Amino acid sequence: MVGLSAAAVAEIYAVGAAVLGLWGVVRFPARGPRTISSAVVVAACAFGLLHVTGGLTRAAIEAAGPGVGLPCVFLPFLTLTFWSAAHVVRTAVEQLAPYRR
Repeated sequence: MVGLSAAAVAEIYAVGAAVLGLWGVVRFPARGPRTISSAVVVAACAFGLLHVTGGLTRAAIEAAGPGVGLPCVFLPFLTLTFWSAAHVVRTAVEQLAPYRR
């Protein structure tokens, strides 16, 4: 990415990951955790994996370049984090308002 700072690239990938994660929840609502406790556990695991992403992304960039490291390591972990957070929100809303009109 020529002419962009590292922060700008990270922000672009974060927006893309959020769109992908939310699309997965909307497109496949039956897949994923069904209870609030399991959704919180999945989200905690995703945030734990996100903590390790920096080192893994750096190693992938050094080994294969940013064209491989960012979309193959950083983007999937970030997408998983947004996907799991959206499931926490979805299950919480289902617990608060279980009946639809």
